[in-house]
Amino acid sequence: MILFIAILVGALIGQTFLSWWVIVPVALAASFWRAKSPLSSFLIAFFAIFILWSLSASYLSIQNDHLLANRIGQMFGLPLNAVTWIWMAIVSALPGAVTAGFAGLSGYFLRRITTTSE
Repeated sequence: MILFIAILVGALIGQTFLSWWVIVPVALAASFWRAKSPLSSFLIAFFAIFILWSLSASYLSIQNDHLLANRIGQMFGLPLNAVTWIWMAIVSALPGAVTAGFAGLSGYFLRRITTTSE
């Protein structure tokens, strides 16, 4: 839970001042610090950024009454209905979530490489 909150809050603060790719060093550093297994490091980083970006996309979509999200959904071939913007929020969160997941996995393996004493 601490790893999830660290990635979520770190990425939120970082993205306020920097570009979107700040999720990579945040997830890498947090997973280096706290991750327990490869699977958990990937999944926790993935879901932390997925939730952050989904909520961010939803907030921005609500501000313009879902106009842009619905139009992009139509370009993807989705029918225009009440949930089109939700699908667009999910689709827009996936690239960042996958990126953060692999950054978290890299952080875990980096810690294993640097702290292995044989």
